[in-house]
Amino acid sequence: PFRPKIASCRASGVASRLGAMVGDEASDDEEMQALRPSAESIGASAADVDGTSVELEAPATRKGKRTVPLWQVWPSRNMFCCGGLLMTGGTEECWAPNLCVWTCILLPSSLFFVWVFPSLWHRGAYALPIAVLVVFSMTTLMLLATCCTDPGIVPRREVVLATGCGPALEAALGFDVLGGSGDGKEPQIAPKLKNAGYRWCRTCRIVRPPRASHCSDCDNCVLRYDHHCPFVN
Repeated sequence: PFRPKIASCRASGVASRLGAMVGDEASDDEEMQALRPSAESIGASAADVDGTSVELEAPATRKGKRTVPLWQVWPSRNMFCCGGLLMTGGTEECWAPNLCVWTCILLPSSLFFVWVFPSLWHRGAYALPIAVLVVFSMTTLMLLATCCTDPGIVPRREVVLATGCGPALEAALGFDVLGGSGDGKEPQIAPKLKNAGYRWCRTCRIVRPPRASHCSDCDNCVLRYDHHCPFVN
């Protein structure tokens, strides 16, 4: 006669514990929602990419939406391939010099590997063909690495806010790239930083460090920028 009572007590105890756990999770969710910024607070603005309007949203605002990789909505004139692993690009004027470089490398090398390389190899002269192959491989790989890797881009304000990489950038660069401005307007840069060469970029709406500049070809702020070489693009 006592078993139903014991079972009911156990069931009520389990239900109360489950209710407490659900209540704790609901309170945690409410706290996290309060801490997460909205699309308006992160300054999600439209960026013109090939004449189309693209909006970048913070990860917290994408609940229930299909997420798009960042490289597909990158707000500049870069081009990506291999699923965003490789990046290159610039204005259309840069493609002709870049193709010229590849032609000057691949055309003579192809003639050598088709006619000269087999002849030397059959004669037993292995040192020269191997040396040429090593130099050719190093040249093409280093040129590809230069053409298709990040040159040191400082992300724009909307990218920093949408990806939440502000703290990581601040830890790496030693200053707040957003300038402490929440509305995207030009902040008052501290005199110490201004005298050291820190400047506000009106296009990217970030504070860029010394020796960094905005590239007009790829439309990015780049660390230690000198010029956009059209031969490596």
